[in-house]
Amino acid sequence: MNKIYIALLIFLSTTYSLTAQNKKELRAEIESLQETLSTTQSALSESRTKENISLARAESFETQMEDLKLTNAQLLNNMSTFMEASTQKTENIGRALESLREKEEKLMTINETLKANDSTALLLLTDLKKALGEEAAITVENGAVTLLLDKVLLFGPNVSNTKLTIDATPMIKKLAAVLKAHRSMFISVEGNTNLGARLDLATQRAGALVDVFTTTHQIVPERIRAIGKISSAETLFVKIHPYFDSFYLMVRSDMKQK
Repeated sequence: MNKIYIALLIFLSTTYSLTAQNKKELRAEIESLQETLSTTQSALSESRTKENISLARAESFETQMEDLKLTNAQLLNNMSTFMEASTQKTENIGRALESLREKEEKLMTINETLKANDSTALLLLTDLKKALGEEAAITVENGAVTLLLDKVLLFGPNVSNTKLTIDATPMIKKLAAVLKAHRSMFISVEGNTNLGARLDLATQRAGALVDVFTTTHQIVPERIRAIGKISSAETLFVKIHPYFDSFYLMVRSDMKQK
């Protein structure tokens, strides 16, 4: 009986000891698991924090990327606008330069015409001096050569006479020869008077000289005209000048084209 009792005590004691050991190990395992869980939760929390940071950064990068795309599009648009404006300016400059070249050519044409007229006027002056003598009253102004005529030689002492005298024939012949030699020049015969009542007389005297030039000396009528004017003195002169009408029309045409 005692042996059974002892054996039972030993079994119970062993069982209790094993149970106590198992509980201790279980507690240790639970503590280990709890520590592992705590570490895992901490790591998970840290991972989530990093994930949130990464997501925030990704959103920031996306925003920056959109901003960069918008900025790039604006830059491309500005560049296109600049290129268009630059092209337009280049075209405008090209047109302006072409216009300047055209104006320069027109000015050169006008200057050459003026120089040619001046040269012709000087040559005409020389020819008139040779034909009529150095004492002839000849002036050159603004491209026109003006010869002051002797009214007494042409019409005699009678202030009302409108018929040319025979004494004037040699001078008229010499003058007509010079005028015919300069076919490019236009001729104005002007009779001036300081009295309105004598304007018809001045005009008739100019016309009489024109008639002799055209009929006797065959000067083309389109080249010559008679004019009567009111002036400060009674004079009669011949003015030989370029065709100012055609020159004016040329300049006016050029001005309209600008």
